[in-house]
Amino acid sequence: MEIDRTFVIFDCKPNGSDLFFGGAIVLSQTLGDSLAFGNIDFERNYKAIHSMLNNRMWMVHDKVNCARLTYGCNKIGKPPPTPTSVIDTSLFTSSKTKLGRAAVMFGLGNGPNGYESNLSAILACTEIMSKLDVSC
Repeated sequence: MEIDRTFVIFDCKPNGSDLFFGGAIVLSQTLGDSLAFGNIDFERNYKAIHSMLNNRMWMVHDKVNCARLTYGCNKIGKPPPTPTSVIDTSLFTSSKTKLGRAAVMFGLGNGPNGYESNLSAILACTEIMSKLDVSC
């Protein structure tokens, strides 16, 4: 099984009648981001958002972000992007595993900055795992 070289971590947040999008294309090997958008207006930036998301693996915390994305696309009469697969981190953080609990302690799923907090939490967990010589 080949692992995608990149994935997109994102969130969609309602703001009144508008939708704001924040996300980053992340390199799978290094977890460094190669392109990031922070809280941009969905309708005005649809083309860039669609290009960022379409045919990529998505990582979200709670699939409600996927539903908001589809709703936003339908609202403006545009086709939604299609993921190759979706990783829902809320399943991980509710798993009661040691690593899941550590991820919550580092802010996965409950950080104030959406996708940025989630990516920071994943990076912190990765750093701890490397120090403990733990692999996924």
